[in-house]
Amino acid sequence: MKFHSPQFERGLKRLVKSTIRRSPGLKHEHRRAKRYRRNLNLTWLWRLALSCLLGFTVWTVQMQTGHLATALAGVGIYLLAGLCFQTQSLWAKLYGSLDLPALTILPVEKANIFHWQLQKFLRGSIFLLVDLLVMLGILAWLNDFSIWKWGAMVLFAGVAWFNVLALAAYSVWRLPRWAFQTLAGGLVVLGLVLFFGRTSIAPLALHLLDGCAPELNLFMPTAWPVAPFELLAQSQHWWLLFLWLPVFLIFGNVKLCLHRILDGFIYREVEVPPAMDLVPGEDTVTESSGEPPKQRGPTEVEDIVSSGSFLVRPGYPLRRLPEQWLWQWLNGREHSLAEFVHPSGLAIGAAWKKLFIVVAATTLLVLLAGRVGSVTQFATLGLGAFVVFCMALANIVNHGRAFTPMWCGGVTVPLYAGYGIGFKELAGFFFKYALVQLPFLVVAFLVLGGVSAWCLGMPISLGVVFGIKVAFLMFASRFILVAFAFSSGTNDSSRFHISSVLLMAFVVVFGIAFLGLGAASLFVPMPAASFMLLGASILDAWLLFWIYGWFYRFCRFDLMALPRQ
Repeated sequence: MKFHSPQFERGLKRLVKSTIRRSPGLKHEHRRAKRYRRNLNLTWLWRLALSCLLGFTVWTVQMQTGHLATALAGVGIYLLAGLCFQTQSLWAKLYGSLDLPALTILPVEKANIFHWQLQKFLRGSIFLLVDLLVMLGILAWLNDFSIWKWGAMVLFAGVAWFNVLALAAYSVWRLPRWAFQTLAGGLVVLGLVLFFGRTSIAPLALHLLDGCAPELNLFMPTAWPVAPFELLAQSQHWWLLFLWLPVFLIFGNVKLCLHRILDGFIYREVEVPPAMDLVPGEDTVTESSGEPPKQRGPTEVEDIVSSGSFLVRPGYPLRRLPEQWLWQWLNGREHSLAEFVHPSGLAIGAAWKKLFIVVAATTLLVLLAGRVGSVTQFATLGLGAFVVFCMALANIVNHGRAFTPMWCGGVTVPLYAGYGIGFKELAGFFFKYALVQLPFLVVAFLVLGGVSAWCLGMPISLGVVFGIKVAFLMFASRFILVAFAFSSGTNDSSRFHISSVLLMAFVVVFGIAFLGLGAASLFVPMPAASFMLLGASILDAWLLFWIYGWFYRFCRFDLMALPRQ
């Protein structure tokens, strides 16, 4: 069988066009499809606008610092975020595509399907190359490059682009997906904070980036291809060329990574084994024991029903003290929600134990780095604080399987929508889940704030208060993130309606107000005013959640995402 036959495709197009012209209903559907293509063109325009924004950011960094290495470090950080998104994209194309069930039943070899999915991934990564060309082109223009240097700039952009794709292939092969999801979320939040706090937070971040730029270019794999770009601007740092050696090693292993991924690229239909009959109150045989499922006979089932033992609530694993606190706080209905959201059991204590280990390691490394130099110390502190921030955000924003999209009859619906679960009760469970973690969040950022103040030569009490404010702002963001989680499974932003316009207006206004009030509460020197601003930001986040809940409860949108026409 041969796919992609040009002759077959031309004949099929002529047949489809003639059929559409004869049917009024098909003409209407054709107009809807054209409208979607127009929306797709608008998506391209928005994406090009983002590329221009990135170019403007690089231009600002170069002009304000006067150091090309600082701008290249910023490009490396952006490529790190691009690596996270490209890794998730490759994983979704290879293992989460809805085309795989249909393709695997066709008489086509596995390697062909793998190559088709890989081509989709490559086409989706073109905008990353466009971003690199824009950013490096701005730097080339600022440094008055000659014609041959402009050609070298294109080579640098291509090498950096392929380096990200090669690292994404290696990450899919060897590394867990959740790490890149967490890192991507942290980088997105950091980018939004810098964008909306560009008058207060951005200058401090730029100063820190300027001091740590050489170390970032040396230790960040995504910065290795672009760091030697500095040589084109008459730099004397010829040792930067050695950074291309590990890049070429990465390129040399791309084929091996793809072969390893191809070996595991097998679509397996989900087969649910027969479940054993579980009787509450009795010890059950686990699936790992290897014994066949135990089935009850009709007489045993009648005895279980008549005795009422089937009404006994089964045990739920509570491993540590935080889980026990939460379980005692929840009511009966919320116990059922906890079992639905986290069917394998709550795991609050284990996650925060890992985070406190990272906090302790960061503190120790910062103390040791202080003996090397202030720049190394600040770089270590910044990296450790970012890792702690990402881990804390992942612990707070843990929705379990509640919002998992389910493919159902041509539409996708969130998992909770298939059960009798309401907006208020599910959100209430998430808030209690986050509130139990608030003491751990405060302690983690209290320690981190004190260490940061000590490194900067400021009063430790000031750093402690700063850390506490950051912890409460992260907790307040839970209101907004819960609303966004519900929004991800609805059509509230996919149609042009007065309710959708009003909702988006409220979300934008209150979201910007939350970021502005939160940033002001961190940097206003007067304690009373700063805490009032902190309270206002928390109230703003709650109002955004309440307004979204009002639209949700009055059924202003559907809980399903229609397929693209």
